[in-house]
Amino acid sequence: MNFKNLMVISTVLALGFGVGFLLLPGPLASLYGFTLNPSGVFIARLLGVELAGYGLLAWFIRNIVDTQIQRPILLAFFITDGIGFIVKTMHVRYSSGPLLTGG
Repeated sequence: MNFKNLMVISTVLALGFGVGFLLLPGPLASLYGFTLNPSGVFIARLLGVELAGYGLLAWFIRNIVDTQIQRPILLAFFITDGIGFIVKTMHVRYSSGPLLTGG
């Protein structure tokens, strides 16, 4: 997969979830098995802003062709996605709460 395709996919996913958490934090959080109180709605909307920013960044850099510039960008994306994977794995392993299981 080339850099541009990876950035376009990142854009679609990040903007999709970002806008979702901004506009519909409760229903989107319920997909993960969570019910949000007002503070949780606020935090979910903050997450939505950050995801939208991540998606916009991916969109704006999608046409970079210099591999010396692509490498640190890909490393940053890999590290953040890797940490997210670890957090999700720990949640599934050590929590009784569902993660996209519906119950």
